[in-house]
Amino acid sequence: LSKLRQAQQLIPHNPSRGYVGEEILRDFLKNALPSCAKVTQGFIIDGDAISPQCDIIIYDHINYAPIYSFGDVDLIPIESVYCVIEVKTNINRTSFNKVLVDFKKLNDMGILNKALFIYKRCSPQTIESYFFPRQTQKIELSFSNGVELLYDMDGYHALPDIVVSLISDICYEKGQ
Repeated sequence: LSKLRQAQQLIPHNPSRGYVGEEILRDFLKNALPSCAKVTQGFIIDGDAISPQCDIIIYDHINYAPIYSFGDVDLIPIESVYCVIEVKTNINRTSFNKVLVDFKKLNDMGILNKALFIYKRCSPQTIESYFFPRQTQKIELSFSNGVELLYDMDGYHALPDIVVSLISDICYEKGQ
């Protein structure tokens, strides 16, 4: 957290601040995970299908290698992926819905382990409210961005398997 706070004080560019948060978590995971798991960022490849950009991909590097690497960005074969983590310094309803859209795409590809990691403090009520739309009399339980249905009871498997807010000390795990 001290590294993230330092970056936020020194770096005025929000996307760069976000990258620093991702890099801090990647470094932590590289040291905490067993040697058979490699931590990277990039995209997951399944035949001709390619995932949205993934902040953190944890994969089996003993039996698989990246299909291609561009500097720090790797293209990882789907069969090697253990987990994908989306990292957010700050979260709001719009950014949460974007995570749901990306996680639905990952779920459609067959990526089953998806996590959302949030640095900024947020209340449990705020996080919980993101899972449900602002209710109106005509809408049942669903998420919509006005173009496509993002979440209803059929979209349950596309939701994050775990949501962690570090500063708030919140951890939600999806029940199976």
